[in-house]
Amino acid sequence: MARVVITGGSGFIGSHLAEHLVSRGDEVTVFDAAPLPPDLACPVRLVGGDIRDERAVGRAIGERTELVYHLSAVVGVDRYLGAPADVVETNLLGTLNVLRLARTAGAKVVLASTSEVYGYNPLTPGTRTVTGCSAARRWTAGRTRRARHSPST
Repeated sequence: MARVVITGGSGFIGSHLAEHLVSRGDEVTVFDAAPLPPDLACPVRLVGGDIRDERAVGRAIGERTELVYHLSAVVGVDRYLGAPADVVETNLLGTLNVLRLARTAGAKVVLASTSEVYGYNPLTPGTRTVTGCSAARRWTAGRTRRARHSPST
């Protein structure tokens, strides 16, 4: 049995991950600003708060935490386009808070990405080749600018 924290655990992926982890015997804490989904079929501890607030995150990631799945992030193209500074602050500061607290606890971190990395897909369903292409236009660029690709990525 592991003591696990899932940031963003009220979301679709996070709540399903919570159910899986509980089914295998793990003790799960969900950290999220949103309430747990009403159809969540497992007992978890919910700690509510803003991922940018290190003290709030610290109420979830304690010294007994062994593993953190960091799924918390701003989602939605409209939010990316409408408030890019808030998105950067939330995603970067939130991740920094998680990494600092996990290091203090001696916990491992699994960091998830976003579907935004797959870009604009004119075909449904698409293939990884089409959606993952670095030359594909990106949703967050409003489909007006080409994505930049650096050799380091």
